[in-house]
Amino acid sequence: MGKQDDLNAIVGRIDTAVAGIRSDIEAIKAEHPEVDLSALEARVAGLEGLDAEYPVAAPQDPEAPVEPQP
Repeated sequence: MGKQDDLNAIVGRIDTAVAGIRSDIEAIKAEHPEVDLSALEARVAGLEGLDAEYPVAAPQDPEAPVEPQP
């Protein structure tokens, strides 16, 4: 497998994982509507909004609020 194929495979796995997380969140919301999942949903939105940067940007503070991407 070439470098591009490797990267495409990684992107596919990330997309699949994020879709799975979204599905899990929806299931939790359906079973436990009283639970506030907004922070978790914001983090997932942050994952979806990541841009592929080269070089990779410095890691952010994990406690910093995540701004939703337009």
